[in-house]
Amino acid sequence: MSLTNQTEPETWFYDETNEDYDYGYHKTFLSMLNSVDAPRSRWLLKSSDHALFLDTFFHHYPNAKMIMPHRHLDDVLPSVCHTVWAFNNMFFDEKKSTARNTLNIRTLRYMDTSIGSIVKFRTCHHRSHRNIFDVIYDDLIE
Repeated sequence: MSLTNQTEPETWFYDETNEDYDYGYHKTFLSMLNSVDAPRSRWLLKSSDHALFLDTFFHHYPNAKMIMPHRHLDDVLPSVCHTVWAFNNMFFDEKKSTARNTLNIRTLRYMDTSIGSIVKFRTCHHRSHRNIFDVIYDDLIE
């Protein structure tokens, strides 16, 4: 399977067509939660998926602050593969090598698409954005 072949769910996942609607709904949902049980300081949205749609994210959350950790890919890939497996193991038989290969290919595609989206966003915004705080991961854990 090549990295260019996508299944229908993957095509939907990476499609930017409805991201405006998705983030609009997301913001409405957070506003509802906030009206009932507001956090003590602010909402903390921890998902690497936001990297796929940074323009849309900051359009809906213009005052959001983002911490963007930078790590070596050889450290990140095993961690991401483990996370992907944890979220998808109910759909795949872990004893089958084809299942592992499918998830590995999906993980590589996800990482490649995420990195491409970040680079595109940073290039369009002259490599910096006032709401993004870049952190070298190794500096945090030393």
